[in-house]
Amino acid sequence: MECPAEEGAPTLRGELKRGVNLFNLKFGAVAAVLLGAGLGAALGSRQYALGVTIGLFVALTLLHTLAHGCMGWVFERGLKLHCQQDYRRAARWLAMAAQPGMDHYDPNGVALEALRDCRQRLQV
Repeated sequence: MECPAEEGAPTLRGELKRGVNLFNLKFGAVAAVLLGAGLGAALGSRQYALGVTIGLFVALTLLHTLAHGCMGWVFERGLKLHCQQDYRRAARWLAMAAQPGMDHYDPNGVALEALRDCRQRLQV
């Protein structure tokens, strides 16, 4: 059974795009510049600071995008299982949606609502 994607549901593709959107790239750049400048000032080397800044920007961007992609994949898998009425497995995949801060990866609350539905159906 193939389920249609729900509007606003987190997906691997969607979260990868969010991980490298303009806002997140700016945030990563600012963080890398501040950390690189601080390290460069502490060590007294501008060349070293530039290299560290570039390295930090790449590392921060990759880690952030990886986190978004991972959560998008997990929630997408859980939502597919929910649609297929495999509520026990879906609840396991969607369990992280109930943790504090997960609304960052599920901004429309689709995964959290599916998790609540699974838990309600399993209690009966």
